[in-house]
Amino acid sequence: MLCHAYGEYELGDLTVVDIGGYTLSISRTSQSSYRILLRYGGTEVSLGYLGLSSARSVELAPHPPVGGRVSVRYLMVRFGEGITAPPGESVTVVAQVPVDIGIYVRGTLVKVVPTRVKYALYGPSDMGELCRYVSDALVNGLHRCLRAPLKVSLSNASRSTVSVSRVVVPLGSLGLYLNGERAPVLTSVKVSVRSQAYAEVATELTPSEEGNGFTKLVVPPSQESYAMIYGV
Repeated sequence: MLCHAYGEYELGDLTVVDIGGYTLSISRTSQSSYRILLRYGGTEVSLGYLGLSSARSVELAPHPPVGGRVSVRYLMVRFGEGITAPPGESVTVVAQVPVDIGIYVRGTLVKVVPTRVKYALYGPSDMGELCRYVSDALVNGLHRCLRAPLKVSLSNASRSTVSVSRVVVPLGSLGLYLNGERAPVLTSVKVSVRSQAYAEVATELTPSEEGNGFTKLVVPPSQESYAMIYGV
């Protein structure tokens, strides 16, 4: 299996798991408390403590991107090259998005460990929306276990040719599957462009990758929409 690091772990005094070049360390500090550290590329980040009353094992699984240390509700996906669509035409593109690491205890999510976090503002500084940010450069070199395809189906409902360089997606409604190799796959997104200045974005319930090899629905999706009023 490609992403064999995802799964159940019995906790000892020190549990170390390597996931695609990111090392997650869970060390016991008391009978019921564990400290969590994330190491990557010479950087070490303390992620706080995990309190366990009687459980002595955790499950690690990929998780759709969350806001990180900053509370944000949206994901901005920047395309390497603008997507051009003539009037009435539809275009589909698959972007690669970093996923985070979920820590579960007895099937309950207790912590999400963010990876490759960057932020960007969509719109003006006084009224815009701070978003978690994704670009080709940010995902470049990231292991397949820590990134997931996001299918964006774009339709041009305007009377003019449009060029779309970014989409803003509601974070909380993205779902995540594991495919046959236990690699993460996000659910898809639909975008209806009304003009160069306005588009409607909606999350879908279907996975971004076609095929019947899905082994598990890790995070259920929901349908939510967002109006891009500051241009595409």
